[in-house]
Amino acid sequence: MEAYEGREPYIFISYARVDADKVTPYLEALSNAGYRFWYDAGIKAGEYWTKTLAEEINGCVVFCPLYSKAFNASRFCFDETNYAYRKNKAIVPIYLEKIAQESLDEFYQFLGGRQDLRLYEYANAAEFVERLGREQAFASCKAPEWNDFGQIQWRFSEADGVLTIAKNEEWWFKYASMPDYQNNLRKAGSTAPWMMYREKILSVKIGEDVHTIGDYAFRDCRSLTDVHILGNVFKIGNEAFWDCHCLTEVRIPDGVKVIGSNAFGFCSSLTSVCIPDSVATINHGTFQFCSCLTDVSIPDGMTAIGTCAFMACKNLMDVHIPDSVTQIDLRTFYGCKSLTNVHIPDGVVAIDREAFRDCKSLTEVRIPDSVTTIGECAFKDCKNLKSVEIPAGAKVGKDAFPEHTLVIRRAAPEQSQ
Repeated sequence: MEAYEGREPYIFISYARVDADKVTPYLEALSNAGYRFWYDAGIKAGEYWTKTLAEEINGCVVFCPLYSKAFNASRFCFDETNYAYRKNKAIVPIYLEKIAQESLDEFYQFLGGRQDLRLYEYANAAEFVERLGREQAFASCKAPEWNDFGQIQWRFSEADGVLTIAKNEEWWFKYASMPDYQNNLRKAGSTAPWMMYREKILSVKIGEDVHTIGDYAFRDCRSLTDVHILGNVFKIGNEAFWDCHCLTEVRIPDGVKVIGSNAFGFCSSLTSVCIPDSVATINHGTFQFCSCLTDVSIPDGMTAIGTCAFMACKNLMDVHIPDSVTQIDLRTFYGCKSLTNVHIPDGVVAIDREAFRDCKSLTEVRIPDSVTTIGECAFKDCKNLKSVEIPAGAKVGKDAFPEHTLVIRRAAPEQSQ
């Protein structure tokens, strides 16, 4: 039974050492019930007692003095309680044994005006802990319970806004799959079971035994700021993080092979993203309307970038398209107003409709000889694009370039004899 170490809310237990045998069953019951608490067992060898005690009292949410005759006679217990009082901590006196109020130190009598709890009135430790659970003062100090949902289990801590997802302990296989949820058409979010906390979720932690993130899993979690994927995830579902507009950064771990359509669409605070080499395709709208996105790393080996993948990423300045990509799809970079430089590799055969439309900062672009088709409005409204060379035989759609842009057809390459 260890003393709690961490930043989440916890109880400080103050007691006389001679009462240790009486106190231990109650501490075990608290631990079994999921309560976080600190007591003197948390002092490590070589640490200064007074310094550590002061730090732990400063960090606690509730201070519980366990009154007894021994506690009343202990100078150390008095100092701890007095320090907690001076630090304006919530103090809930607990009587370990029946003791007359008038026999207590005057300071403890003063604190006696507060509502107390009396251990000796309960048949056993479990009964007392059940009673303590009805007190709001202790609610934040209890770890949330796990909720089973198919192959996974989840819990949400309102104290710090953390949603944790792990493999259901009853699931027999090594890895668990998060199911695909549905878009909730009646209200924002999805049918994921944690959507009741949608506005309160600040952080998501996905355990190493979970290997898929389901469709719509965190859709419209608009307070979500960070995501910790511990590993082994190979799929991020469609619209999994759609409109999580407080999400600033996400690290997609090595091993992810599929990022679904619109997975990070409308994540308007997302500034950077690194896509691992294991991802072969960026699907439709994956990062569309990520208006703060300035930097994206697209790995070599990427074979396709889907329609609208980076549409309206208005702060995206530089994109390197890997040599393995053969087509730039419909509206892939439409409205990337800050895009100044783009590398279109040899091997690309088609630039689809509106692929670079309204890229107002684009001043030059090299279109390789491999391109055979440039779709309608492909570079329309690129007002700073003064001139461009295109392959001799390329088919050019209507309004592919702004009216002022000088379009030069390169001579056809000579055929080797």
